[in-house]
Amino acid sequence: MEDILEDTLKQSQLKVRSIVNNNDFKRIVGDENVVIYYVHGKVPFRSGDPISEPIVLAETEYYHLQNTLSLWQNRIQMDLLSKTTVLMLGLSLSDPNLRNLLELNYLQTGRRHYLIKKLLLEHELDDEMKRRLL
Repeated sequence: MEDILEDTLKQSQLKVRSIVNNNDFKRIVGDENVVIYYVHGKVPFRSGDPISEPIVLAETEYYHLQNTLSLWQNRIQMDLLSKTTVLMLGLSLSDPNLRNLLELNYLQTGRRHYLIKKLLLEHELDDEMKRRLL
């Protein structure tokens, strides 16, 4: 999916930089029109392209990120949250690290961010979701 977004932006004559690790983060020049941050890694759409390391999928990996605020992923998210208003599309906000960063940012800056997601009807919820939400 990410490759499709990047390719579309590049076809629009925009200069796009992808950030998937700390080395990429250090190479931001400032003349990019769009910078895309893959803070949980990137799985390429095209076969043969390398998969970024590490890819964060398991909850234990999220907890590691939550406890390591010095990581570039957390630094860039906190920086963007403190300087811009963020519109999140389709996120579940089940990522404990992101929830923690949003809460810390709100306490420090009072800045609000917005989420647009599909409203689930009660019959679409599994038992665990019903216990947590209802």
